Amino acid sequence: MRQWVLAAVFIVCAATAQAATPAHGRRREVFLFTPVQQIHHKGQPAGQVSPIVTGDTLPARLINTLLFVREPCTLPIVGAKDMLRAWMALGAYQLGCWYPTQNGDYVFIDGTGREYFQPLPWKALPSAYLNPNGTVTITEPHYNAVTSLKRALDRQAMSVFKHEHEKP
Repeated sequence: MRQWVLAAVFIVCAATAQAATPAHGRRREVFLFTPVQQIHHKGQPAGQVSPIVTGDTLPARLINTLLFVREPCTLPIVGAKDMLRAWMALGAYQLGCWYPTQNGDYVFIDGTGREYFQPLPWKALPSAYLNPNGTVTITEPHYNAVTSLKRALDRQAMSVFKHEHEKP
């Protein structure tokens, strides 16, 4: 009987731990930033590169920032319940959390609680899937790394310009 009770406790604890941590064996939705705008596609001649576009799969080492879409912040920091999980390369990869600002940019907070304001509209970052094998697949419709970010920044600048010049 005691063995059954211990087995039941173990099963409940394992199920609780699994529910509390993200399922890393599945694709996870993210927004990402990569300083690399062009890559070598299979079938291209050596040395030739093309813009990163929808459907491309990149190794995670090329990614600078991952903002998770549905995974809550799990760090023991103030306000964590209102933030989402994030990874950012700050010398080395840092697990952290992120939240959007009122003007559309975002703030990354590392494990020590230090904030890094990112003057970049998070909605301009392409959506992607972080795959179980550590690669990232771009899913943003009509994405082209060379032109998409520039268009988003231009739209944001026009929005700020229009807002600043509106009559009260």
